[in-house]
Amino acid sequence: LRDHLPEVFYVFFSMAGISSVWYVGQIYFPSFVQDEGASSALSSSAAFVGQLIALVFCIPSGYLTDRYGIGKVLLVGNHFIMIFGLPMFIWLNLYPENSLVVYSVIGGFCGLLGAVAGSSVYLYPCEMFPTHIRHTGTGFGYNMSIMIFGGCGPLFCDLFVKSVGVRLFPGYFMSIAGLLSTCTIWYCRWLHMSGRKNLTHLRPQPY
Repeated sequence: LRDHLPEVFYVFFSMAGISSVWYVGQIYFPSFVQDEGASSALSSSAAFVGQLIALVFCIPSGYLTDRYGIGKVLLVGNHFIMIFGLPMFIWLNLYPENSLVVYSVIGGFCGLLGAVAGSSVYLYPCEMFPTHIRHTGTGFGYNMSIMIFGGCGPLFCDLFVKSVGVRLFPGYFMSIAGLLSTCTIWYCRWLHMSGRKNLTHLRPQPY
């Protein structure tokens, strides 16, 4: 694994965007609106709608992955996370008890992002490592990203919102995570195009 540390970091930062959607968007956002006065029925049903939308749209997302490649699909998904993470949370922060806003942000926005950037995301780390180190390298980089940007995301957001007073921190967190993933995937594509690393992205046969 020591010979493939750059690839571990590529995986770590490439997974930041979708990790923030899974844990901040789909777990912290419902808790946030409930703390701001929304009913538990509204927050939980919006989260359910988000999961349902992600489930439905994972099929066309998988088709796009087969058609255009996992790198391009992840790149598009993380661009959306980067651009819309902060504006969507600003909207949610302004109207946390409005059903249309809650369903649009938690259900629609996070659900669609979960489908586009998350349905086939597991294929991407596999491109980074040769077969003899693939399991270890993928597991280490992926799980570290999930731990920092995912599992600890709600903790960071709650800390900054309630203790520090930065109410828009969850939006910044999601957009910055999307930015990190976008830049990393662009860099990996440059490595591929310049011949420095072989990243297939499209395969005629399954992995």
